[in-house]
Amino acid sequence: MVNVVYADAMFENENARIAYTNMVEEMGHHLSTAPNGQKALELICQEPTETDILFLNLIMPVMKGWQVLMELKKRGSNLPVVICSEKSEEVIRRGIEFIGYDYVLGSCSAMTPEELSKYLQRTRSG
Repeated sequence: MVNVVYADAMFENENARIAYTNMVEEMGHHLSTAPNGQKALELICQEPTETDILFLNLIMPVMKGWQVLMELKKRGSNLPVVICSEKSEEVIRRGIEFIGYDYVLGSCSAMTPEELSKYLQRTRSG
């Protein structure tokens, strides 16, 4: 079982939380959701060794995804992150390079079962 944190403003909506939680649980994993970056950091820092991967939207209230990456870097984290954004690959690449967080696996527009499987496979293979 893999512990996934997904940070996205859509999780202010209970239906979205339920739908994504069910999807991930049907795949045999656990999902914690956060409606903003600050809540995501709280989840990750509560039990840092229990989060295996973070799906992170860049545009959220309270704390943006870029700020989460900066905070993870500041804390010396090596948590694998997948950026969930409609921004271009170039914008995402430049942002990651600017911040210097070395553990971004890639990006997608949203976490789907296919994207989750793909990135979980990458975390397991090193």
